[in-house]
Amino acid sequence: MKYAILLAALLARVAFPQISENEMRSELDDLYDRSLFRSALAAVNVVDLKDGETLYRKNDRLLMTPASNVKLYTTAAALLYLGEDYEFTTQVGYIGEIHDSVLYGDAYAVGGMDPDLTFEDVREFARGIADLGVKEIRGDLYADVSAMDSLFWGEGWMWDDDPSSDSPYLTPLTVNDNAMWVRVFPNGEDSAVGVEIIPAASCVEIENRALARMTPVEDLEITRDFVNRRNAVIIKGDMSLYEDEDWEILNVYEPAMYFMTLMRDCLDTLGVSVSGGIDYATTPPIARPIHTIRRPFADVIDNLNKESDNLSAELTLRAMGAFREGTPATAEKGLAYVDSLIVASGRDPKDYRFADGSGLSRYNLTTADLTTQVLRAMYNGDRRTFETFKGSLPVAGEDGTLKRRMRGTSAEGRVFAKTGTMSGVSALSGYVETIGGRQLAFSIMVQRYVGSSRYAKRFEDDVCEILARLE
Repeated sequence: MKYAILLAALLARVAFPQISENEMRSELDDLYDRSLFRSALAAVNVVDLKDGETLYRKNDRLLMTPASNVKLYTTAAALLYLGEDYEFTTQVGYIGEIHDSVLYGDAYAVGGMDPDLTFEDVREFARGIADLGVKEIRGDLYADVSAMDSLFWGEGWMWDDDPSSDSPYLTPLTVNDNAMWVRVFPNGEDSAVGVEIIPAASCVEIENRALARMTPVEDLEITRDFVNRRNAVIIKGDMSLYEDEDWEILNVYEPAMYFMTLMRDCLDTLGVSVSGGIDYATTPPIARPIHTIRRPFADVIDNLNKESDNLSAELTLRAMGAFREGTPATAEKGLAYVDSLIVASGRDPKDYRFADGSGLSRYNLTTADLTTQVLRAMYNGDRRTFETFKGSLPVAGEDGTLKRRMRGTSAEGRVFAKTGTMSGVSALSGYVETIGGRQLAFSIMVQRYVGSSRYAKRFEDDVCEILARLE
């Protein structure tokens, strides 16, 4: 293994000639001659982690919209002030008495802001009730969402992002990323298409207006009735008979109610009937616990950063605030610790603005300079914390949101960075391990362009490839 690593390093040096710092600066400057920058603006900051020396800077003190680069701040603060061993806890319990397989009382599901609960977890909660020997619940099912405030979106989120799964409704009681997968498939010529909802919940309506045709004349559209805030999936248009299937992921309105409906459906499958309804309520202190699921933050951070999961970022921000300041959790409580991170990085929080934990908000404003300072602070801190932080970032050409970027270049496998994209905005910030053995922190923010982000991302990739060749 040792010789294989040495051989790989040698081959990298041959395939990608190393460059000096002066050559690096010259090559980076040349990138700004591209037509993209007739209107667009790019900020770049590069720091040597060994001594903190700034190797390159351009527009790095200008306030920019960071998009999902905000997640770097959220996860760094959470690792410092929440801790990777912190556990998101979800619990199901009941009040009342059980006699002759009947629960004379109510069941409660208590949300603990776990962003990674799945349908299998819901089924596990239902099994916990069935395992008590209960065949009937003569009462209600309640979602306890008291751990968090009632604001279901972040400050500055765009209404027209609904019903995208990238814009999830926020609640401390989640399931399947608070989204549903919609599968559509042909069912015979001039017949209504087939529709499958995953996970299927009895509260979801289907309005199917789409037909399978030999030659489609109208584009197929799969959406949710977000205007009226209903969990009604609408399919309209035409689908080709020769197409196997089409998929869409839609966010779910009132995901806590979706969770409770799935649990009632699972109970029904297990032979447990529920005579009452589903509603919201705070769990009484006398409730008896049935089943608990705990998930450490160390198991959440990878999906959060590698896949840029917005729900995970927002609930992590709120969990951080609640852990330190008590419930109900709010974005403001969590953002106070992002301010603490900025202070620890040697900057003044008053010079920047953070409105959410995911970067969906266009109110967020930061600089490439501050971003590299945060990256440097994490590098200079506790080694275990840094390794967890760096290990959660996408790796160029290998995984996450960088899986298909920088392949076959000097940057492949050497760049560990968080992406960020929204209309007119692209960002990439993280770490580079150069061919010459140096450790760098960098931040690139591009904005004020129209159309596709591919040219902005090409600029980012080219910056990383130059940095990776530094001697």
